[in-house]
Amino acid sequence: PCWLKLGLMGLHELWTLPPLVSACCSARPVAVLEPDGCHDATSRTSDAILNGIDLRRPPTLATVVLLAGIGAVKWRGLRRRRARCPVQLRLHAARASPLRRSATAPVAATGSAGTGDGDADSGSVVYSEDLRLGGRPASVWYPSDALSGGSDPQSIAAAPLDAYRFVFSGRKICSTVLGLPLGDSAQMVKLPTGEGRLLTGPAEPPPRRGSGSVSPWRGAVLAHGLLCSRFDLAHVAEALAMDGFVVVAPEMPDSVGHDGGASPFGALGELFLQRREGEEKRRRLVDEAIAWLRCQGISHIGLVGHSRGGVTISQMDGKYCRVNIAGFQPPQVDAGETFSACVRKAPILVVCGQEDEVCTRPPLSMDYVQQTVGAFAPHAETWYPARLGHFDVLDPRVVGSWGSFMGPLEGLAPTPPSQEVAREVASRVASFLSANVEAST
Repeated sequence: PCWLKLGLMGLHELWTLPPLVSACCSARPVAVLEPDGCHDATSRTSDAILNGIDLRRPPTLATVVLLAGIGAVKWRGLRRRRARCPVQLRLHAARASPLRRSATAPVAATGSAGTGDGDADSGSVVYSEDLRLGGRPASVWYPSDALSGGSDPQSIAAAPLDAYRFVFSGRKICSTVLGLPLGDSAQMVKLPTGEGRLLTGPAEPPPRRGSGSVSPWRGAVLAHGLLCSRFDLAHVAEALAMDGFVVVAPEMPDSVGHDGGASPFGALGELFLQRREGEEKRRRLVDEAIAWLRCQGISHIGLVGHSRGGVTISQMDGKYCRVNIAGFQPPQVDAGETFSACVRKAPILVVCGQEDEVCTRPPLSMDYVQQTVGAFAPHAETWYPARLGHFDVLDPRVVGSWGSFMGPLEGLAPTPPSQEVAREVASRVASFLSANVEAST
């Protein structure tokens, strides 16, 4: 591969023992350059690449830094790819699904969710992406009990869902971070959903017989972070739906789920120069999701957000129960812009790992996070787990798919969190909302 050729060229420019490299790679012939410019006949190295390179001249600092950076990033990406084969990814995602873990008790059902006969299993979750908010698809999860308890359950078909259709644009990440249109455009990725515990159904859960205009279900809106997607908290959505919530996750304008909307000023411009404009768009989309839930007769609604999504839900006006997961802005931004005065009027759970790569590293710190919470949400319930990073709270299925679609940034993709961490995050969020959402709205 090209990165290996560049690495070998760098080794020669640094005069670092070509015979030793040859001995280490003897099992697989590679290009080993000699001082006179000759190379092994078994090498597939392109002569065009080697033309004009004087191996006797001292290397420049820029060359050393460039080659070291290429080698480090590509080696990290290579190691991650070995552990991310499709079979392992499917097995890991199935084990990490909170639906599989939660549905341990026998359930009464008129049909099996795995047979595709159209009947809803009362221990399952119904998923739909027929809803559109802000001109983009939005995901909806709700208990399958809504189908069996509807006014005309026989008319509603619910087929098993074996995978989410997740769209990922590596080009948008590179355009935003590097300012270059590199990587792949929006591609469809299938995220396994477990063993027959998810069903497809209508976006709007049917009203219960005799319930009138008031829904027995509670609602939740999930807001993802910058350059992320509505599936980032899919494990949380599934756990909430199992607990009697109708969950809506809109696709934000800065989502990685489409090529459009990349800031011409890059990530820093999005977070600083266009911060207020971007946050206003996000809040309008959350308002649309709340309005849709109210149209379903749902009056008790909670808000959950990760990273920039945590900032978004903390800025919302209204007496909402909230869960802010690592949603903080740098000290250069007034913390009063992050936490609305309405935050004090209802319960809020703040989650931030002590190893968070965004919220506990300069210019932020763990002390800053705790001081901000103490000043603007002194009543907040907090969870600051050790050894938890910024992306460890997300769905392992989503994080595990990132590297293959990030183009030149593949080596920077985070490691998927363990199933234990995913289970703990989903359980804490669902428990908090279940205990507090009805008292806050």
